[in-house]
Amino acid sequence: MGEKDEPHEHASPVCYAADFDTAPSTWSEIKAWRKAQRTALIGRRMARDPEERKRLSVPVIDYLKGAIDVARYPVLGVYWPIRGEIDLREFARHHVEAGGVVGLPVVVRDATPVEFWRWRPARR
Repeated sequence: MGEKDEPHEHASPVCYAADFDTAPSTWSEIKAWRKAQRTALIGRRMARDPEERKRLSVPVIDYLKGAIDVARYPVLGVYWPIRGEIDLREFARHHVEAGGVVGLPVVVRDATPVEFWRWRPARR
C-alpha cells in the first residue's frame, strides 16, 4: 500500500485507542503517534541511571532463564541493547551455554528483511 493516508491492511488498530479523546485513524496520524511514543520511551529509558536499568533487568532475565527451555526453544533471536533497552546478553550467554543457538538481527540491505546471524559470547 505505499504512503497513502489510509491504515495498512495488516496494521492492527491502535492498542491504546482508549487513551485518546480522538484516536489516530489515518496512517499518517498513526505513524506520528508511534514516533512520538518511541521518542518518549527512549527518553525515559535513557534518563535512568545505567545501574538502575541493570537492576530492573535482573527479574526479567531470571524469568526468561526459567521460562525458556533450550530443548523446546533451541534457537532464539534477540536484539543487541541500544538506547537504554533491556540488556539480554546475559540471558543469551546462558542459552548458548545450555546448548542453544542465538541469532542477532542484521540489516544487510536497506528496505529488505533483516537476517539473523549467529551470535556467540566473546571468549575471555
